[in-house]
Amino acid sequence: MNIQATTTTNFQAMLLPSTTGLPAPAGTIPAALQALLQNANGAQQFFAQQYFAAGLVNDVNSGAIDWIADTDDNGNSMYFSAIQDGSGNTMYLELTSSAPPASNSDLPQYTAPDGSSYDVIGSFHATLSWNENTMWVVNVPVGVASGVGAMLLEYYAWNAFMKPMLEGLLSGIKSLCASAVDCVTGADVAAASTAAESSAEVAGESIGEGATISMTAGAFCFAGAALLIAVPFILSALEHSTSHDVKVYNLTPYTLTWQDPYVDDCQMTQYPSVSDGSSVAVYMISAPSTLTPPNGQPVTTYHEGDYAFQSTSDLKGISWAMQFTFTDEQNNPQGIAAVMFDLPLMTANSLAGEWPSAGMSTQALETWAEQNYGQLSDTQLVVSGPNSLVMTLTYSALSGKQPLPSDPNEEGYVYSSAIVFQQVA
Repeated sequence: MNIQATTTTNFQAMLLPSTTGLPAPAGTIPAALQALLQNANGAQQFFAQQYFAAGLVNDVNSGAIDWIADTDDNGNSMYFSAIQDGSGNTMYLELTSSAPPASNSDLPQYTAPDGSSYDVIGSFHATLSWNENTMWVVNVPVGVASGVGAMLLEYYAWNAFMKPMLEGLLSGIKSLCASAVDCVTGADVAAASTAAESSAEVAGESIGEGATISMTAGAFCFAGAALLIAVPFILSALEHSTSHDVKVYNLTPYTLTWQDPYVDDCQMTQYPSVSDGSSVAVYMISAPSTLTPPNGQPVTTYHEGDYAFQSTSDLKGISWAMQFTFTDEQNNPQGIAAVMFDLPLMTANSLAGEWPSAGMSTQALETWAEQNYGQLSDTQLVVSGPNSLVMTLTYSALSGKQPLPSDPNEEGYVYSSAIVFQQVA
């Protein structure tokens, strides 16, 4: 096929819905979770690293540091920002693209909700890492109108059309950073995500003789990045005296389904939902999934659910309990887990975990939780269950005021916990 210089072809591209999680080889523990699971005080370090990200966002937004243009090992364009703490640890936020697919490869297909079809020619990655440990990856596939992907790959240099789209993605991330400090509710996160989608648009960028490319951002393409960037600021904005943010990681080969919690003197203010700012809960945390970018190596991604609880009284602490059910691909039950966290005002926090043989009623869950208040005050609890399932419950601290996620110079009764479910051979 000949491309005539007198004819300008405009390729239409779209950023597709993102996927998020912790990447790791199948059957291994993600590096970001290893210290958390192996060290009784690992949660404190783990969450300190998580919330150090807020400082990076603040510095990018204020202009104290900037995005640096670079190329990766394959010569593809990339951007990164980085800050260091007083001990020489470095946090990176990087934007990179996948390697070009092989010339004879079949391009994956994506069908949008409106019925439009796209050839998935590659993907962009927003990666947050602490030193060498990847803490979070947002993978954003990029597609072009179905049927023209092969022509785009054949006649134009890979970096020529990926670079302007990467710059569009960078504009969206900058928009998120600028909005994050004003996010105090889930609705604010949704608004920031929508603004980022508009900022990411690319119009008529030249990619070679006789061709330009335009890009729009599909709905939810910034969902994972918005959640990552905004959550520390939401937690810092809580006005109540006690708050508890919780990350649930599903490392098992089963689908995890959570139930509405029993709450005592608190309310659940954040939970997995269908989109940023939505009140429609998503009750499943998927089993690990494997993604193979075009011409890339398979990457197993482990999924998580993020929750937050805040007190409804300035005179009391908070307590809550929740059940989780694990099912295989045929929807056969593989185990039930119950967890409890009690964060009183005047005494140390406590926790409990159990693998009941059957699900508890709401009343039974409340009774079980109350029986365990104050029984075990520790920063880590490991409980084995059926089918080699194991749960690990953690606290970042057991008492006292803690540095706020977005401003270490301010303190509040803000605690963090990770709940990790895995299957141990």
